[in-house]
Amino acid sequence: MSQVFHAVRAPTALIRPGIVCGTVARLCATGSWPPPHDAAVREAVGTTFRHHSPLVGWLRSTTRDIESSGTTVPAGARLLLLLASAHRDPDRPPNAPSLSFGAGIHYCPGAAYTRRLVHRAVGALAAACPGPALADPAGTDPARWAANTGVGGPTRLTVTW
Repeated sequence: MSQVFHAVRAPTALIRPGIVCGTVARLCATGSWPPPHDAAVREAVGTTFRHHSPLVGWLRSTTRDIESSGTTVPAGARLLLLLASAHRDPDRPPNAPSLSFGAGIHYCPGAAYTRRLVHRAVGALAAACPGPALADPAGTDPARWAANTGVGGPTRLTVTW
């Protein structure tokens, strides 16, 4: 049997099946499906949010000259801060908080709901589909995801079981 999961935008554009697809793909690709317990599902979802954030980045402007990695960024410069890049920075402590849902006054009020929704969806899939395999592993390659600088994730995940 083959099933195709399509990632479509929910009304908020952040709560979407792309994160579920990304988590399922990560677990299948690493031979970790089905997750053995609830904590493993939670960890897999967290890893997916860190590496494939539902929000690709933030647009910001500098208010003053700043120095970053030996480069001066002038006041008024427009920047696109890529969240997945921050989570892959080798100088960032491994237990640093995830920026997937923003920070400070820009923290997403729907973060807890989204985490719970994705956690429950992955848990339900694990119970219903105990032995899936990726039918098209290349489909999980970010280079094949929909071109979108606002929200990222796989647009299609084909699994067999």
